[in-house]
Amino acid sequence: MKYVDFKGIGLFQMETCVTVARYRSITKAASALHTSQPALSKKITQIEDQLGFTLFVRGKNTNLRTTPAGQYLCAEWDRILDDFRTSFDNAAEIQKCKIEHVVVATTPSAQMSLFISPVVSEFRQIYPNVELRVDNCSIKNAKDRLLNATADVVLVNPFLSDLFETEELCWQMVAFCPLSVGMLKTNPLAQQEAIAVADLKTQYFVLPQNTTYIQQINDLCAAHGFTPSISYYSKFFHGISMCIGTNNEIFFTDRFLQSYYNNNCSYFDLPDTQSGIMMAVRRHEANLYVKAFTDTVLKVFSRPVFTTV
Repeated sequence: MKYVDFKGIGLFQMETCVTVARYRSITKAASALHTSQPALSKKITQIEDQLGFTLFVRGKNTNLRTTPAGQYLCAEWDRILDDFRTSFDNAAEIQKCKIEHVVVATTPSAQMSLFISPVVSEFRQIYPNVELRVDNCSIKNAKDRLLNATADVVLVNPFLSDLFETEELCWQMVAFCPLSVGMLKTNPLAQQEAIAVADLKTQYFVLPQNTTYIQQINDLCAAHGFTPSISYYSKFFHGISMCIGTNNEIFFTDRFLQSYYNNNCSYFDLPDTQSGIMMAVRRHEANLYVKAFTDTVLKVFSRPVFTTV
């Protein structure tokens, strides 16, 4: 097989042959290409010599026509040129319209001003041209959004961390605090200086309607020798403190949840318990700004206010 210098066949050579095949005339093709008929004829001959076969049959007494090889090659080159032009058009549109962005998913029950707002503020100071959005959804939906790339970072309570144990995702704890118990200020238990889990055995529990969370509370109580009495299941974590109606009802929260800041209630950190914030991302994330955001999270959450257990 004769050696063909593919490097010598560029877009100009391809467009030259495609134009000649389209017009079926050297003269008309030369006009379209803004060159002379002799110069175009010479260029076609050079290309054919380079390829080692004839693309066009031409002569004084015959109309120009493509050879079978020329017809095939010009059709392929026309497709390649069209794809090439389209790629430039698409790139120009992307450059014109695209704004780098990072989407953070959290839950409505999160205390935004405490742990998300400081991160958002610091990130925006460093990367003012990156569009940063914070969306609320359930933890399960947050996990799904990571998988379908409609969210880039998840910052939530860790009680459903098992959801993120997949090959595509990874998670880590970024802030720590004890689990807290909340109750009305008129609850007799609220008059104590400190409360342990065992002190809750006479109380009635208000819990969110989530089987995983309920099981975790059952396990916590069982470790302290009792089974919790449940008086009410709230549909959501958000607003659970408003579900407390009597002086012998309690609910669980922590300092990173909005329910911790209901002024009608008293709160006690429970010894030997742990809660906090977990961060989840896609394992092989390509967006450099997502990495920059997670680095900002780790930087902000390394401060003492976030590391007390």
